[in-house]
Amino acid sequence: MAYSAAANAYANEVLEKRRQSSAMRTMETQDRIRSSVPGFTTAERERKTMGVLRMRARMSGDLEEAERLTKGITEQSIRIDNMLSQHGFSKKDLEEQHYCSECGDTGSLPDGSLCSCKEKLMAEYERSRINSISPLEMCTFDSFSLDKYSSVDSPVYGISPRINMGSVLRQCLEYADSFPNRRNLLFMGSAGLGKTHLALSIADRLIKKNIDVVYCSCSGTFDRIREEMSDYSHHSDTQERLKNCTLLILDDLGSEYTTNQVRALLYDILNSRLSSSLSTIITTNYTEKRQIDSVYGEKISSRIFGNFDYLPFFGDDIRLQD
Repeated sequence: MAYSAAANAYANEVLEKRRQSSAMRTMETQDRIRSSVPGFTTAERERKTMGVLRMRARMSGDLEEAERLTKGITEQSIRIDNMLSQHGFSKKDLEEQHYCSECGDTGSLPDGSLCSCKEKLMAEYERSRINSISPLEMCTFDSFSLDKYSSVDSPVYGISPRINMGSVLRQCLEYADSFPNRRNLLFMGSAGLGKTHLALSIADRLIKKNIDVVYCSCSGTFDRIREEMSDYSHHSDTQERLKNCTLLILDDLGSEYTTNQVRALLYDILNSRLSSSLSTIITTNYTEKRQIDSVYGEKISSRIFGNFDYLPFFGDDIRLQD
């Protein structure tokens, strides 16, 4: 799973602080033991000296001396344990106590794989980032209400907005619960019908599972990519992030200032993600395919309608009921 460089840096910073805090706590405990347990410092020094002598004996081939020192180290360790116990301590108090016992607060397991504690930190960072640019805290499946939608049948669709949204909600829940599923979703409908709410509800559930989710509003994202390209030649960190995250949510497609460059960027992002079997959710206030055809052209339109599950949103603006 790929996380952003910023999320990785954040996790590394937290892990470094945890290691420093652990080291300080250990030093404080050891100082307290030295001052509270008579004879501990001398006994510990003698044990370390025997350890050095044993190593020299082994290197010189004096196995009999090495064996004698090994026995002495064991006996000294027992004496130290008894000394600690008599004063309310244990040998574990001498060891560094890490926040995560699996990786020792390094973020990496012995086999080199990513520890779940670091993955959790990166997921928390991504969730906080999404929350800073979207109403994520308010957008969960639990806070989504079908009661706001009319129960009167639509003359165009033949069913009521409430029944339709019940179906959309079930599909979104199934999408989140079965992820990763290589599916892409297209939310189409007028403003104020819950498209962003449901997209972010999916994001909320997946981020809690440590899934790499990126949410972006189209109105500002393509401007950011263009700025990065003008500053750093033809490379954009934002564009690469959108192309490689596990789930991308492109919110409010059509709100951006659409130019040939924007069309090229959008095509590149969509084509790259489809080629890599990475999932994407698009929300748009466009209500008909011909509108997307007209604005973005056949190449982009075919990518969207040929590879995305279309979920219609219709009815009255539910925001007017709040």
